Amino acid sequence: MGDRTEWADVGERVRECRIAADLSQEQLAAVLNLDRTMIAKIERGIRRIDAIRAIAAADGASLRREDLVVLAARYRTSWTLTIRQAVAAGAVDKVTAREMRQRNPTKVELMEAVGWAPQPDLERVRVPPSYAHAVVEAYKKALITTPRAVELMRGQLVAADLPVRDEAELEP
Repeated sequence: MGDRTEWADVGERVRECRIAADLSQEQLAAVLNLDRTMIAKIERGIRRIDAIRAIAAADGASLRREDLVVLAARYRTSWTLTIRQAVAAGAVDKVTAREMRQRNPTKVELMEAVGWAPQPDLERVRVPPSYAHAVVEAYKKALITTPRAVELMRGQLVAADLPVRDEAELEP
């Protein structure tokens, strides 16, 4: 989105949404932790708005870990950078950010975020996306064990790629 007219379109959409939400530029600026003049520039397409600020505005200035995992996966950014940007945008407080840094996204979480679609710069997908999603959902719901999830994924991932879970909860 490097073209100025595209950013003008984005700015116009920001303006329309702001007006539909019955917010002034000052009120929107407060939500996004920006100056009112920056909102005016965004609406005119002079200044770009980053994805985290846009999502924070849409979600009421609060992002969950899952939202940040999706952003990191789609934009191929490091987890640390994603969290740093979320803090800078005011979408995550510093205490929450510190907690999020303790647990990097797993390969499964990143692949779920991009819908298990083959990524040109990543290894090829060995199982169909819908199958992979079904295995992960079964794993998350504790319907299958870690070794079974790894087996069903046919080498697409290893146990360390799965989210941490208490295996004692599963019955043999």
